[in-house]
Amino acid sequence: MSDGALDFAGRMRSRMKRFDRVVLASVLLLIGVAVFAPGQWGDSVTFAARALLYITPFILFSVMAAGAAKATGIDRQIARVMSGNAT
Repeated sequence: MSDGALDFAGRMRSRMKRFDRVVLASVLLLIGVAVFAPGQWGDSVTFAARALLYITPFILFSVMAAGAAKATGIDRQIARVMSGNAT
């Protein structure tokens, strides 16, 4: 193999190590449904897309709340309260 092909293969391995396992599992499940139950594939994709669409506002709210807590420094006070140490 040429050096370019080895470099490309190395970069792909590096990217696959950083690839999110949940995303990979989701893609593999959808491929499995498409192979073993092609008639169900469209319904499965629609269900997953709707579920993601419905939970998106809650995820955005939680991310923004966590960012606001971190920016104001309140996260340290929350952590101190939740640590359970009696003072």
